[in-house]
Amino acid sequence: MSKWVDLGATRHTCCICVEPQTELSGLIHTDLTYLRKIMSKGGKHYFVMFINDYSRYAKVYLIKHKDETFDVFLTYKEEVENQLNKKIKTLMD
Repeated sequence: MSKWVDLGATRHTCCICVEPQTELSGLIHTDLTYLRKIMSKGGKHYFVMFINDYSRYAKVYLIKHKDETFDVFLTYKEEVENQLNKKIKTLMD
């Protein structure tokens, strides 16, 4: 079952996000989704999405197999930590 995240201007409140985030690398939401009837030109059947809870910035990666998810996360983590000079504190699915 897929979860969809509203990327609009309004903030959400989930059971873990009790207090609003006060920094960019505080909380990252993630989702892995299977594209049932759709395939990209490169034959990719899945996408992984990372959403920063503070800024609502979202980044999407297309992947062929679910087992590529961890490698994609490590790529995302390296990008974010290099750009912000801060470590990701919490990753939530």
